[in-house]
Amino acid sequence: MLLSPRALLLAAAFGLAAPAGAAASITLAYDAQRPALRVDERGNAEVSWTAGGTRRYLLVPPAGRVYPGRRLAGADVSRPGTAAAVPFRRVLRRTPDGRLWALQAWRVKPGGPIELRFSRWRGKPPEVTLASKPLFNGELVFGRATFGGRPVPLTSPTPEGKRLRSYVYLDRLVGSSWQRIGGVATRADGTYRRLIRASELGSRYRAVVTGPNIGTTLAPDAVSVGPSRLARNSMRLHVEPRDRLNELDLAACSQFPRADRVVRSRSPGLPRDRCESTRARSGFEGRRPSSRGSREPTGVSPRRSESRPRR
Repeated sequence: MLLSPRALLLAAAFGLAAPAGAAASITLAYDAQRPALRVDERGNAEVSWTAGGTRRYLLVPPAGRVYPGRRLAGADVSRPGTAAAVPFRRVLRRTPDGRLWALQAWRVKPGGPIELRFSRWRGKPPEVTLASKPLFNGELVFGRATFGGRPVPLTSPTPEGKRLRSYVYLDRLVGSSWQRIGGVATRADGTYRRLIRASELGSRYRAVVTGPNIGTTLAPDAVSVGPSRLARNSMRLHVEPRDRLNELDLAACSQFPRADRVVRSRSPGLPRDRCESTRARSGFEGRRPSSRGSREPTGVSPRRSESRPRR
């Protein structure tokens, strides 16, 4: 899909931000094929790509808005670059002044098109870390986003001067595909955190930070991938039907007559064994007694007969 000249100007002005106000780089086109990048000695960048069988061009000046349809007037002084590790990279170039220029392509909006994004910077690209730990009934995912050894700024300007909030987007790996969990705003020190509910767990997590725009620097987007501790532990759950329960299990579930299975946890990071029903979810779910003594189920307590004084 190709953006019209008017849409391209709006894209540059507003960053084609995903929900929650992504601020980084410049989105130039959607679902672009065969992207290429040329840079002249003045710092003008020519981006080209194929869409609908036609070659398209766009000029990105050193500052200000972009110009659809324009091309470089001078020679290309850039050379292929390989030193910097840039995720989602389609093109990476280096100019004699030491600056790096890149085109990245990734799906910013869940279910949306793949966006072609332009960046230029000096030194190392932005970095983002990712870690996780079990918390309550879910998992806390946290990390820090930095650029040039400093926290990423809270906001970044578009070429038109509009300031947008900086976000980290969190995805989960389900099977072989990434699914968006949501976005979380970075703090003043560059850190972020989000509690992942049990229904949102994935086998791995991915954090994508939109690179900050600082002056004429349009930093590239960064990514980090890490494993889920809870998802790994959940592979150690074992479910047994009621007709295969031992005496202790039967005693534990005797007060929940509709329970038809016991879910066993073999990991200290998960809840202990519990009685469950596959038919309904209320009134008969609890934990089994430990071997050290009886323990009251955590679900609905059994009815107790009240002792009444005799007259």
